[in-house]
Amino acid sequence: MDKPSIRDSLFHSVLNVAGRALPSPTEAQRTIYSDFIRVTLEKERDYCPLRALVYVHKCIAHGGEGDVITHLDWHGGAFTTGSPDFLPWLRPHYRHLHTDTTIVISPYYPLMDSREKERSYGQTLYSYADDILEWVCSGALFCRLREMIPQLVATIQQGYIHLLSGESAGANLAGYCWMSPKCPQIKTMYLQSGMYRNYCRTPGHDYMGRKVHLGEIERLASDLLLSIFAGGPSEARMGDAPPGGMGSAYLLSSALIPVVVNGAPGKLQSLWQLLFQEPDLIQRLRNYQGLDNNEEMVIPTSQESKRVIVDPKTIVDRLDNAPARLHDFGIAYLPELNAFGYSQAIPLQSLPVSAPDMFITHGDEDTNCNIDDSLQWESNVRRVCPQAHVTRFIARGKGHAFAYYQNDEWLQSVTNEIMKSVRS
Repeated sequence: MDKPSIRDSLFHSVLNVAGRALPSPTEAQRTIYSDFIRVTLEKERDYCPLRALVYVHKCIAHGGEGDVITHLDWHGGAFTTGSPDFLPWLRPHYRHLHTDTTIVISPYYPLMDSREKERSYGQTLYSYADDILEWVCSGALFCRLREMIPQLVATIQQGYIHLLSGESAGANLAGYCWMSPKCPQIKTMYLQSGMYRNYCRTPGHDYMGRKVHLGEIERLASDLLLSIFAGGPSEARMGDAPPGGMGSAYLLSSALIPVVVNGAPGKLQSLWQLLFQEPDLIQRLRNYQGLDNNEEMVIPTSQESKRVIVDPKTIVDRLDNAPARLHDFGIAYLPELNAFGYSQAIPLQSLPVSAPDMFITHGDEDTNCNIDDSLQWESNVRRVCPQAHVTRFIARGKGHAFAYYQNDEWLQSVTNEIMKSVRS
């Protein structure tokens, strides 16, 4: 039997027919870039090309002069779904972040069932983000852009990003970029509903309006993990239209598994973290401070009855040539502990090169990315980079990614503050 294509894989399709359909884009979402010319740029590289949607305001695309405001924006989707051109996930209030000299760079990136040989998903993704930074900040992306739009003569400041933003997993990538050695100078950051920890959520919440029982989560998550291990490295999947991949995000973040990281036994991690294998953003900031990072993804005691734990032995028993398959993911099965083990290096990096104005928004009823993680991120940023000016806005009564279908006075007050920083 032929190997199923990525588009037909369990990773893409699991739970897709389980609940309600996603809403259609609103008029505000369809027209958010109506004042821009849109082009797609690519640059060849090993494994997968760099690819980005680039929006150039018509004023400068048609020969207008002035200083370009460079805005680098990462889309969300738990690293399992989404793309920069998925209209229902555009945020109408971004219209207030645009000027007549703005260029918005919105990268695609390899989603989480895309993995290079001998690299974890996290290493594959973060190395891609590093290369995007280099492409933008070296000026190579803008040289290609001028070739495609010869009338673009406005002044572009090389090695400088005026606004770096992202929502949910996109905020994770924005935070990683800020801490990356490849990072340029950044004036302003805007992080929304950020995924500052490796993705782990309390089971029991509906999936797209449908109740998913704990036993079903365990069964489907085990099947999904087995299919990932059996599949091995895969070609890059550069973007996906939700709900493709959303079910995988739900299952991988809702199920836990025993792991041994760097020889320290006794941990439970989400399946998402087992596959990602990179330090989360808060771990990276704590590393700068020389603080202990031997932390466990835990569900509060009050929620322990909702824990879903996948048995590693059942995965190994069902997996053909299990040692080799696991080794390809940097994982070993430890039968004496009935756990999966892997090594994780927390990179020793210099402090971030820039101290941006950082604006953080988060809903206090977010069940995907807990607001407490946002508060920990803010606290650690203040300690690591006291020169950075951090402003937090709490959206009362709001859940995850609350800004897709609204553009109210509260959001406009946020964007007003952001643009004061960008223009200062």
